[in-house]
Amino acid sequence: MSSGFIGIAMGNKQTVAIGMTKTKQGIIINDIIVEKRQDSLLNDCKRLVSTYSLEEIPIGITAVSERQEKVIVTPSLSRLEIKQMLHWSVPEFVTWPEGSYYFDFVSIDLPNQERISGRDKLIYVVALKKEQIAELATGVLKGGGNLKIIDYAPGPIAHRFVEKEGAVIGIVHQDTLELTGWYNCVCLCTKNVSFVDIDIMKELEEIEMTLFSYGVSGIAGVYFYEKLQWQLSEDDRLAVFEKYSKLTSIPFEKIEEVELRESSMIERSDPFLVDMAIGLAYRGIIKEKIKKGLIYKI
Repeated sequence: MSSGFIGIAMGNKQTVAIGMTKTKQGIIINDIIVEKRQDSLLNDCKRLVSTYSLEEIPIGITAVSERQEKVIVTPSLSRLEIKQMLHWSVPEFVTWPEGSYYFDFVSIDLPNQERISGRDKLIYVVALKKEQIAELATGVLKGGGNLKIIDYAPGPIAHRFVEKEGAVIGIVHQDTLELTGWYNCVCLCTKNVSFVDIDIMKELEEIEMTLFSYGVSGIAGVYFYEKLQWQLSEDDRLAVFEKYSKLTSIPFEKIEEVELRESSMIERSDPFLVDMAIGLAYRGIIKEKIKKGLIYKI
């Protein structure tokens, strides 16, 4: 990878790295790496950076892991005032032992129809375990990498799609479907649903009601990262996309070498990790404000 920004997404079994560069013709994907997980986050990060000579290029990284999160609506506050408020309120909803986690937040305006005097900011707070953050940071830095952002998963995924207001993304885990609702790349709601007797239309209606409560006009589109554990039936697929439509992936040009390599990797790469890595690389390449870089930034 020669220039631009690198997005790295790590799962339990696989790591995906996507390189992007910005040219006069537009944003181009100039490299893709898919590696099996072999060791700890620290050692796998270090090996990835050193093996593929990623030392000089800015890096954003995320890893699939447990998170604890909360959405708060407040009056308009400065970032310092929000930090002071969260210093006292975060321990009330994070169940991990004190001192075992980091938290960060992003503050955005509510949709216009919900903004009233004294209630015009939405704060998304997320906590990750310190051990994970330390492993990711230490691994990249010991490998010689230029670390810019550590993001929480699935945060970068929302940057993968054209629709920003009312995107709903479904992610299959071991025995549950995680449904997430988004506004301007901020997660407004999360719902974990058992595969047993799942009524997908009912679950989406509940997600949409939550989006309505924040002033979002509704679901703009849906996307599912399906796996063998759970897949939409053909009837459900038709019903979901007929009512809500399907999210549109942002198209990116790829250099010929990447096209050839991707065709050989497509069967063994995890689409969810690929899209998280793309979303993170895209954020970096368009130089989005670092203050939105949950949860670690330099």
